[in-house]
Amino acid sequence: EHTQSNVDLAFLACLLGKDGFEGDWCNWCDSYNTSWQDPDNGYNLWTIETLKQQAQLNVTENRTGTNRMGVKKVLPFFNIPVENVIFSVLHAQMGVGNKILNYLLDEAERKVENTPAEMVALRNDLVRAETKLAEAVEYKNRWEKDDNGGKRLASLEGKLTRRKANLERPNLSADQIDRIEGEIHGFKDEIEELNLTQLNIRDTVEVKKDARKEASKQLNEFTKKWKKTDESIYSGIDKILQRHGIERCAYHGGQINGVDVRTLMENAKEILGEICDQEEARNEAA
Repeated sequence: EHTQSNVDLAFLACLLGKDGFEGDWCNWCDSYNTSWQDPDNGYNLWTIETLKQQAQLNVTENRTGTNRMGVKKVLPFFNIPVENVIFSVLHAQMGVGNKILNYLLDEAERKVENTPAEMVALRNDLVRAETKLAEAVEYKNRWEKDDNGGKRLASLEGKLTRRKANLERPNLSADQIDRIEGEIHGFKDEIEELNLTQLNIRDTVEVKKDARKEASKQLNEFTKKWKKTDESIYSGIDKILQRHGIERCAYHGGQINGVDVRTLMENAKEILGEICDQEEARNEAA
C-alpha cells in the first residue's frame, strides 16, 4: 500500500504499458494535452485497474488512435498505485527549460538575426513542399470519399465478389451465365481504371512526401552549418551558456541535460540578461 516508484518518465511509461506513445498523453490521467491544459476540463486519474481495463478494451475492440487513450495493448508491469508514483521534477525542468531556451532562440532569430538569403530560400522551399503535400493529401482524401472515386471502387469490388459467387450457383442457364460474365467483365474494366487512378493519386502523395522530406533535410543541413559560424546568433548564445558551464549536447539534439537545466534555471535572470544585452548590441550594429 505504501510502496512508491521514483523513475524517469520514459521508464514510467514502459511500466504503465504506455511506452512509445507521444508525450502529449498524461501518465497520471486519461487526458490529452488539449484537455489537461484547460482547467475546466474534466479528467479521470489512472489506476492500475483502469489501465488494465483500457489495455484489454484496446485488444478486444481493436481500438486505434485517440480511442486507445494513450495506452498500448499490454498490461502494466507492476502493481504500484499510480498515485504513489513520485513526479520527476528533473524531467519537467528539462522539458520546460529547453522549451524556454528554444523559444528565446526562435524569437531572437526572427527579430534580430540577419538571416542568410539561402536560408530564406530553403525555408520558402519547405513551405511550398508542405503546401503541395497538404493539397495532394486533401485531394486523395476527397477522391476516396467521392461517389465516383473510392466509394465507386469499393462498391464495384463488392459487386464483383457477389457476381463471382453467383456463377458458382447450380442450375444456371446459358443466358444467366452470359449475363453474369458480361457484368463481371464490365466491373473488372472499371475497377482496373479506378485502381490505376487510385495508384496515381497515392504515388503523387508519396512523391510530395519525398519532396517535403528533401526540403526539410536541405534546410536542416544548412541551419546546422550556419549555427556553427561566428556570425550566427546561436554561436553567440552558446558562448554565453558555456561561460556559465552549460553545454547544449549534440547527442541530445542540441538540448540541455538535467544538470545544465538546473544551472540555467538558477541563473536565468543573469544568463537571459547577458543574451538580451548581446542581441541588442548586435541589432544596433546591424
